[in-house]
Amino acid sequence: MDEKIALLKEMEKLKMSLQTEEQSRNRLLERAKRHKSIYEINQQKSEKELQMLSNIINKVRETLLSLPASLTKCEQLQQLIEYVG
Repeated sequence: MDEKIALLKEMEKLKMSLQTEEQSRNRLLERAKRHKSIYEINQQKSEKELQMLSNIINKVRETLLSLPASLTKCEQLQQLIEYVG
């Protein structure tokens, strides 16, 4: 009878341990999901910013290429045209 009681206590202890581990695992999974979501949002923001920068550079390039030849004789403008060209 004592052995049965000891086994039941051990079983309850193991059940509690299992529940604790499952709760810990669930918290870890939730945290990973939040981190993944944050990563995806940051990735989208980065892609939008890169697209904006690309558009700006293209506009600068178009503007520089449309300048009259008399303006492009300026050394700084020539360097800029070469840099973004």
